[in-house]
Amino acid sequence: MDHASGEISQEEFDKMKENLE
Repeated sequence: MDHASGEISQEEFDKMKENLE
């Protein structure tokens, strides 16, 4: 994942949560 800098948008965050669940 390239968003290691913490510059992740709300949409990206939601997608990530969906993958984790």
